[in-house]
Amino acid sequence: MINKVFGITIKLLLGYLLILCLLVATATTCNGQTWLYDKNYSQAEEGISVIEFWAEFNQGEACDWIVDLKDCTAYRMDIESVKADELEIKTIPTIIVLKDGEEMGRFDGGLDFHLCPKTTPIKINEFITELKKE
Repeated sequence: MINKVFGITIKLLLGYLLILCLLVATATTCNGQTWLYDKNYSQAEEGISVIEFWAEFNQGEACDWIVDLKDCTAYRMDIESVKADELEIKTIPTIIVLKDGEEMGRFDGGLDFHLCPKTTPIKINEFITELKKE
């Protein structure tokens, strides 16, 4: 009897663990930004996209203000991705602006690993406005 109860309990726990893993693996947003992975990067190649390259160890400098940018889709991508290597992302945070998949601009935190939350959004919004005129 105890073995049967124990076996059912283990199966239930494994089922709950599987569900939890699926929920975490399919989480698509973080502070309003859509998560980008190497496998879904192509969704950022339509229209104007702004991608923040991010690392968990630098969470204190996350650019959460990116969701307030106008006329674009905001994304967040891990610095450890293959795409980050291909794009030669060297510092975090780094934000790139794409227009129909082509990199049009890059803003990075430089030596202080910081993008000013007061001035950078203004610069990026102005940049996007100019891109829309092209």
